[in-house]
Amino acid sequence: MKRIILTAAILIIASLLFSHPASDLKAEFNLETATLRLEFTHNVGNPQSHYIAEIVVYLNDKEIIKQTLSLQQTEKGGSLSYIIPDAKENDTIEIKATCNKFGSKNTKLTVISL
Repeated sequence: MKRIILTAAILIIASLLFSHPASDLKAEFNLETATLRLEFTHNVGNPQSHYIAEIVVYLNDKEIIKQTLSLQQTEKGGSLSYIIPDAKENDTIEIKATCNKFGSKNTKLTVISL
């Protein structure tokens, strides 16, 4: 019994060591086109089995977009774009990117006109 518990503990620890959230999440919003562009860095060995699984976008603390992903574009990360027609100058947009294995990364921006 002790051997089973020890083996399970080792497997859990090993999976956590190889699991990680995105290391970088960049976002920019173009008010003229109402387009939010995201770029995330999430270095993995196999983007089909270890990837950013969910993106959630909040506008002024209200969830407006929730996208579930089934793989990552490359071993290094990916990019996504969304149209947010309701966003206005001085609004706050927050983005949360969640790994399918472990952890999440957030970023926040304020909408400004250029």
